[in-house]
Amino acid sequence: MINTQVEFFQGSKGKLYSIKRTLINSIGYVIYVQPLFELNNANRHVFTKSAIQNYHANISSLIYDHYGCGDSEGELLDASLSTWQQDLLQVVQRVKNNNKTKISLVVFSSSTLLL
Repeated sequence: MINTQVEFFQGSKGKLYSIKRTLINSIGYVIYVQPLFELNNANRHVFTKSAIQNYHANISSLIYDHYGCGDSEGELLDASLSTWQQDLLQVVQRVKNNNKTKISLVVFSSSTLLL
């Protein structure tokens, strides 16, 4: 059984939807930075398959939706590049505070703008 936790956590402007797959003694942690806008819904299944494979390789993961996109709070009209960048930094810091392991980012398509 895969330890999967679905939750909303507070981002810079609103609650962000996330799916975490965590192991007690994982050898690494992957944060999937979803594409912006509706592309995240089209690609979530790909990130999910990758996260499950990582889980079986003893690697924890987090997939989250950006503010105003997917299942997170907010409207796209109220979102900005700055908000999404702040949220990404917050997500990385949150994972870093709770895990003493290497963190990798998987960035796809339009989400490269956040880097």
